[in-house]
Amino acid sequence: MLSPLEKESIEIFSQKVYKYIRLQGTEEIKFGSTRQVVRGILGNDFKEFIRNEFAENSSDFYSEKNVFVEYDASNVCDALEFSRGAKVEYLDKRLFEFSYSGLVDFFIGISTNFDQDDFGATFYDLGFGASKNSETDEIETVILFSSSYWDE
Repeated sequence: MLSPLEKESIEIFSQKVYKYIRLQGTEEIKFGSTRQVVRGILGNDFKEFIRNEFAENSSDFYSEKNVFVEYDASNVCDALEFSRGAKVEYLDKRLFEFSYSGLVDFFIGISTNFDQDDFGATFYDLGFGASKNSETDEIETVILFSSSYWDE
């Protein structure tokens, strides 16, 4: 059972707008922050798991906040992936308010290094990517990543 303070905290975070700072994270969650620091910001209501066979470390999923936090082998935040319901903003634009094609058009206008396929688009120079629903023009997830995220 959640205390009134915990419920209020969840409500505030569910309404929270995450303002993206290119290749740095959000205003509150910076790439390079330790897992302990990120958990201190986002709270203790998360599930820790290994996302896939390529993962260097486990990720934290905050279902109430619609955010996955990815950590590199050094246990520092390397990427934030948001699902529908999260409020993510870049250059004063709410990203989930775009259609997928509208979002891609917006980012193509400001990016110089990007790839796009049937599943989504990645804008390497902006530290940003989006996946799409295969049947609609809706954005499924938005990923924000550090400059080292794609390093091998």
